[in-house]
Formats: sequence, C-alpha cells, structure tokens
Amino acid sequence: AEDFEVTVVRAVLQSKLRNHELAINDGFVSLHDFQNEKLEEAEIYWHKLKQSLEHFGTELPLLSTLHKTVPLSETALKRAIGAGLKNGELHRLSESRYALSHQLLHYCHCVMNARREGEDLSISNLKARFQVGRNLTIELLEYFDAIHFTRRNGNTRVITGGDGIISKLSK
Repeated sequence: AEDFEVTVVRAVLQSKLRNHELAINDGFVSLHDFQNEKLEEAEIYWHKLKQSLEHFGTELPLLSTLHKTVPLSETALKRAIGAGLKNGELHRLSESRYALSHQLLHYCHCVMNARREGEDLSISNLKARFQVGRNLTIELLEYFDAIHFTRRNGNTRVITGGDGIISKLSK
C-alpha cells in the first residue's frame, strides 16, 4: 500500500509541475507564482554589497572592512555574499576576502601583461604589478591556481588557462 501512495503522490506532483500549478525553486516545490521573500531580501542585500565592492574599484577589501562600510548586519552580509556567489558575480578568494568578476579580470590582465613583457610571474614581481600587499598577492595567485588560470612552478607561476578564464570572468 505504501508503494502505491508514493507512486500516486509522484504522479500528482509531476502532473501539477507539467501544468505549471507547481514549480521547483531552489530545490523546493512551491506554488508556481510563489515568491520567497527571503530570496528577494538576499538579492537586495547583494545589490548593496555589490555597490560597495564597486566603490572600491580594483581594491579588494577584507570582509571586516566591508562589514564597516556596507550598512548590513553580519547575518545580512552573509546572505548577500551567498546570493552573489550563487549568481556567479562574486568570487571567494579566501575566508576573509571576496571579489567581483571585473576586479579579478583586472588582476588577470596584470598577470598576462607581465608574462607578455617577459617578467617572471613571481610573488614579488606580481606584487609590484598589482600594487597591493604580499598577502593579497598570495591570495590572488592561490585563487588563480585554484581556477586553473595559473599553476605554481617553484617560486613562479605559469599561465595555463588564460583565454578561457578571461572569457568566463568577462560575462
């Protein structure tokens, strides 16, 4: 009897989904026109965070600095970060630092220009090229390694995925 009930429930759900009476939103079944207020709220938070990050230009502030400059509670800031990561506009460099695509694109171009000009892609050379501190330079290079834009080779980096990463970040 239990197998029959599961089969009937599955058939009813599939029928209602096909007829657009129900929809699947973020892995949950809901009425077709239902709008989750929490999702809308997270998007509003995300836009505030994005504006703040854009205000920094190519500078990539720590999360603690963002928390001071963005008028959001810690919980709201976390939700904003989640929304930005989910929609692909925000990238996690480390536990304490995030970047927008165009910010990362700036640093990708710096790496490519250094290589084109024959510089070793070492931390010290790229630190000077990026005009940022050593810690941020290392975070950026480790992120680039993780997304296969670069690969560490001793004390330098080798570009491994330039064009593909550039086009992905340009979207």
